[in-house]
Amino acid sequence: MNTSSDTPTRKELQQDIARAVDKAIEAAMKGTGEVMAPRLKKIKERFDEVERSGNAISELLGLQSEAIHILRDEVERLRIRMQEFDQDLNAMKTVMGERT
Repeated sequence: MNTSSDTPTRKELQQDIARAVDKAIEAAMKGTGEVMAPRLKKIKERFDEVERSGNAISELLGLQSEAIHILRDEVERLRIRMQEFDQDLNAMKTVMGERT
C-alpha cells in the first residue's frame, strides 16, 4: 500500500530526472570527441536553465530525450569506426602474413 510519504513528489521526480540526465551528459561529454561534445554541452546548459527555473517535468524529459538521441548517434558513429578499424586490422594482418 502506497502512502503519501512513499510516493515521490513532483519536485522530487524533477530532481531525480535532473540528476540522472546531468550525470549521463557529463559522462558522455567526457567520452565523446569534438563532434558530439558541443551538442551535449548545449543541451546541458539548457537543462541547467530549465532545472533552475523549475519548469515542467515534460520539458526536462524532452531534453533527456534529445540527449539520448545524440548519444545514440555517437554510439553508432563509434560502432562504424570500430568496424573500419577491424577491417584495417584484418587487412594489415593479411599483408603481414604475406610477408612472413
